[in-house]
Amino acid sequence: MLQCDTHLRTSSLTRGFLWLVESWYSPVLAYLHVLNGLAKRPGDEQADEAWSVMCDNYEALMNGPKHHRTRLMVAIKFSRIALRGWEARKALRKEKNRPPEVPPRLVLEAEWIAIAGRYWERAKTSRSRLL
Repeated sequence: MLQCDTHLRTSSLTRGFLWLVESWYSPVLAYLHVLNGLAKRPGDEQADEAWSVMCDNYEALMNGPKHHRTRLMVAIKFSRIALRGWEARKALRKEKNRPPEVPPRLVLEAEWIAIAGRYWERAKTSRSRLL
């Protein structure tokens, strides 16, 4: 599903019709399913391919038109679950004495969103105490 979405979003043939793709379909449920599976089973035989497909799709989403609602939904809603999946992958690699991987853009942006969210919550709490 994510591979097909990636092809639709990156093909020059569909570039003028991405609004239609976006209005009928959003890969949000696929992200939820894949990320939950990766968090629970980081050592699965298809885990490497799942990360690769998901990261390719995320790149296609983020490099696409900026007005698409999916960009925001994916970035905000799944930042925590993406971090859980990546942490499980890091722990597995450490357990197997493999060198750490460079995090993909999906994970780096999820970390940034988590940090910004914590900062926002602290700022909001501090401001409410002042009022």
